[in-house]
Amino acid sequence: MTFASTSTPASAPGTSWAPAASASVAGGDGWRRRAACRHADPDLFFPPVGDSQTAAAAVAVCRGCPVIDACLRDALATGERHGIRGGLTGIERRKLLAARRRLVRRLAGQAPPARDGRGRWCSASVAAGAGTPVA
Repeated sequence: MTFASTSTPASAPGTSWAPAASASVAGGDGWRRRAACRHADPDLFFPPVGDSQTAAAAVAVCRGCPVIDACLRDALATGERHGIRGGLTGIERRKLLAARRRLVRRLAGQAPPARDGRGRWCSASVAAGAGTPVA
């Protein structure tokens, strides 16, 4: 099976790529039938760690895909952590979501998260010494 046949879409075309609370989609999953990966070997999209050649081949398939945006939105919305989806690796998708969270916080005027003395994420007030970190 490939992503084209196993994924559940979480946002309709033209909507935000932000993770959605629901996996239901008004637009359906017709995009999967047009995916470039629908007949590809699924192992191509789950390369072993460090196999950059296979990962590059999977990304090349994605780059020629007419539904790459819908695939990426689905991967982000469903929290898919592994494999190549929407032309990005799991690590690249996590970085993209983290950058989005930082932007949303900045636009909302919120302080960015900070790290306490042990390198754990905490509130900015704890990092500044105004409180005691909770173990």
